Amino acid sequence: MDALVLVHNRRATVRGVVHRAVPYRDRAKGERVRDTLGAVLGLTGAPDTFCRFRDLRSGLDRVHCGRELCERGFEVELGPYEYRVLVDFREVRDDEVGSEGVEYTGRAIT
Repeated sequence: MDALVLVHNRRATVRGVVHRAVPYRDRAKGERVRDTLGAVLGLTGAPDTFCRFRDLRSGLDRVHCGRELCERGFEVELGPYEYRVLVDFREVRDDEVGSEGVEYTGRAIT
């Protein structure tokens, strides 16, 4: 299971953008690689797609514009000592999703 885990360990609120993944060494190329979050999540960034994922802490499914996530990254705000665990990332077309967070049903999108 792929997961994006965000942790803030101070007594203040923090706001920022996660746009690039942690660098790693590509052994085949022999060089250090730092992909975008969209690429790591396997998103195409097509104009009619969204990224849907589940927030384990709140129990809600979330929806973000796929193109915006690929081009600008994921905007996040965390309060003091707050964390988020985001899982089940998938790209869906605009006619398959609503615009609000919903309770997780465990149902597959078809």
